[in-house]
Amino acid sequence: IHFSVNGKGEIYVDQDSFYSYDEMSTTLRQYGVYPSQDVYPIDPMRLDYTTEGLFNKREIALVVPTVVPYNESDEIHFGDAGEGRAVAWSRFGDAVDADGNKVLVIDEIQSKRHQEGKEKGYRSQFNKSELDAARKASRDYGTVLFEKYIKGQHPGEDFLDYATAEEKQKFNELSERVSELVRMKYNGVPDAPFRDSWDALAMKRMRRLAAEESYDKVAWTSGQMQRATLGLCMAPSGVIGDARMERR
Repeated sequence: IHFSVNGKGEIYVDQDSFYSYDEMSTTLRQYGVYPSQDVYPIDPMRLDYTTEGLFNKREIALVVPTVVPYNESDEIHFGDAGEGRAVAWSRFGDAVDADGNKVLVIDEIQSKRHQEGKEKGYRSQFNKSELDAARKASRDYGTVLFEKYIKGQHPGEDFLDYATAEEKQKFNELSERVSELVRMKYNGVPDAPFRDSWDALAMKRMRRLAAEESYDKVAWTSGQMQRATLGLCMAPSGVIGDARMERR
């Protein structure tokens, strides 16, 4: 494992000589030896999700110290990194190809915070007036349908049983918008920088590491390797891409 000595010079330490990374780090700090930058051996809890056959397996968590903590208890998804302040992470290891080249093999680049922010919304996006307007639009349209199909005709029944397909779709869309805003209010993810560029940020960090440590190549583990590692018994039926995605 890569360490620096009082900020000057470098050493490599056999982590198997210690019970845990914390024990190793604490012991070495007593002698003025500190971890280099942000690169650490993979946490044992995450080691099972790392591709077999790689050596010198490591991980990097990119942390923004000023953001609101999120998902701190989820160690699998780096909630422990920076006390819940990770915005992205990389897991990777080394390999040597058939031509003897030193290869940096990326196993995963991910962001739990920003992936869930995309799905659930961010708290900073919540707007009370927008929720009030959405509730009013849903309620008003429900009143229109009630008066059209129920009032004086089918008391006690559900107007959706009589509404047309287009009316049902519009009402459901209005109701879902209300639910979406409520979820954002109570379950939204705390915002953080790199909302739309965390993947590029992580890749830049990996490219820098590859240059600093004199790798000859950078590669990804294959889909077949990922399925074997994660225990996925079924192959994906296809891959969906977004043509609008910027090429990097």
